[in-house]
Amino acid sequence: MRGLIFCLVLLVGCGGGPHTWEDLDVFEPACFAALKEEARKGSRAVPEACQTRAEAAASRRLRVSDNPASEEASDQGIASSEAGDFESALVAFTKAISLDEQNSIHYFNRGIVYGKLKRHKEAIADYDKVIALDPNFEDAYLNRGARYGALGQYEAAIADYDKASKLNPNKANAIYNRGNAHNKLGRYKEAIADFDVVIVLDPDRASAYNNRGIVRRHLKQFEDAIGDFNDAIRLNPESEYAYYNRGISFNNLGRYEEAITDFNHAIRLNPKDEYNYFSRGISHSNLGRYQEAIADFNRAIAIRPDYGHAYQKRSSAYRKLGQLEQAKADCDKAKTLIVHPINCL
Repeated sequence: MRGLIFCLVLLVGCGGGPHTWEDLDVFEPACFAALKEEARKGSRAVPEACQTRAEAAASRRLRVSDNPASEEASDQGIASSEAGDFESALVAFTKAISLDEQNSIHYFNRGIVYGKLKRHKEAIADYDKVIALDPNFEDAYLNRGARYGALGQYEAAIADYDKASKLNPNKANAIYNRGNAHNKLGRYKEAIADFDVVIVLDPDRASAYNNRGIVRRHLKQFEDAIGDFNDAIRLNPESEYAYYNRGISFNNLGRYEEAITDFNHAIRLNPKDEYNYFSRGISHSNLGRYQEAIADFNRAIAIRPDYGHAYQKRSSAYRKLGQLEQAKADCDKAKTLIVHPINCL
């Protein structure tokens, strides 16, 4: 579904933004005790006693490995991956594994690289190895779930997200991705329940509001969906997806002028996305502005020449203007691109 936003775990060693509680290694007793004290005070500050999971994993790697050559190869893999050279990273992590076959971090990082290369089955095999070596490595379940999701195996993905969230109940990423998987399976109530939890754990996550809004739109709860997209935009005013999705909801309610305003914002943020023009064209058509609609469908087709539904809608607009020859040509073209029977009226 367009606009649905996913998250993945980054390579060990990569930087990030300010840490939140779901980033922390809560299985460290001193950290857990400090977090309980912060919670008692009504605070969500990050205690000094806590490490992030990435930091804890890096420390664990140093504890379990006494092979400097393996670590050097791993460091090369991380540097190559950060530079976007995934093939070289793959070679480096494979070398690290050959030198230290019991180091789960090497398999974990190679799994991420396989994922970047869309070699999902090989990534899953690496995460299997990680979990065999370290059954409590929560991010391995999270990332394996993402690879299962990329293969359309959403039940397997949900099982992994369940495991990750049980290992860390504050694991917002696992619950967030589980909500996305439930949405893919049409389990909308379960998806909303997951996004509700994510918003409690991480109330500033704009994408959680965006994705919950999409699910509510599936349920035809258009006003509630608009409320979620409002929050997503409030938190991230540069979110193309939130403007686009709110525009679709406005279209659903027949509020076409408001929809056009939102599609204008989406186009400003991403002028190369055919869906933004296509959807604005539908709004113009619904207002009887067929010339403007045709101009938008033209732009959508220029970006994506095989966009069958854009030809279909442009055909309808031409027909409304009495330009029957152009309408027939577009309808014929649409029929070659859309597999199911269509009506161009």
